[in-house]
Amino acid sequence: MPIVANHAHEKLKGGQLIIGIMVRLNCTVEIARVAEACDHDFVLLDMQHGGMGIETAIKVCHAALSTSVTPLVRVSSKQATDASRLLDNGAMGIVAPDIDSAEEAHHLVSVCRFPPLGKRSVAIGYPQLGYAAMPIVDASRALDENTMLVAMIETEKGVENAEEIAAVEGIDLLFVGSGDLLAGMGI
Repeated sequence: MPIVANHAHEKLKGGQLIIGIMVRLNCTVEIARVAEACDHDFVLLDMQHGGMGIETAIKVCHAALSTSVTPLVRVSSKQATDASRLLDNGAMGIVAPDIDSAEEAHHLVSVCRFPPLGKRSVAIGYPQLGYAAMPIVDASRALDENTMLVAMIETEKGVENAEEIAAVEGIDLLFVGSGDLLAGMGI
């Protein structure tokens, strides 16, 4: 059982609405406490359009772990090259932009989930587990169960493939990026 629960993920699994704040600018560790004070379920750190680097995102994730707010990070691209580092260092969910197909969703799962579902490399001393020593199989299972993977649908192709993307094992949520979707449609 993980020491830090993913409260937003638990609410979603229970069919409840979750509310959060997306942070692009002026990101300090206090934002986790502000989000908690406002009864938000998550804080979404935007590394795609925001100016923060991975070190800042990790610091905010660490701060959020001591609250009831789930730290999520939108990575800069669907390749999700920093996703496993973020997950190893406190993020409890990854939001990947521009997912257009089930194949791309499978790649996201591969990067972010441990074997047998994915290919995420194992580390030791996870902050989400309070740095507790535990067998790798238990740590991997606890982290996978409490990690949210969100595929952003931002193109007409993504909309056409939304059901197939949602059906990929390991994807927890679809998030429509309405700005890019509407821009791509000329609206």
